[in-house]
Amino acid sequence: MNDFAKDAEALEIKGGAIEGAVASKEEILALATLPNREGLLSMLLSVLQAPVRNVALAVKAVADNKEDALNLKLRSVA
Repeated sequence: MNDFAKDAEALEIKGGAIEGAVASKEEILALATLPNREGLLSMLLSVLQAPVRNVALAVKAVADNKEDALNLKLRSVA
């Protein structure tokens, strides 16, 4: 509706109702600019996934460093 109101000069949003309560024009426009449900769920998943990804990268870095140290030690012995 907000996108259509931008294109149509005759339509102007002046307010609305949210769960039975009167909402101002600013509140309606703030809600209209929120991403859709799928976008919000995607953002939430990204936020929840980031710490797990960071731990996995840290564990991999430690494993790689130990592997490099072991390979270096084996080369020096051989």
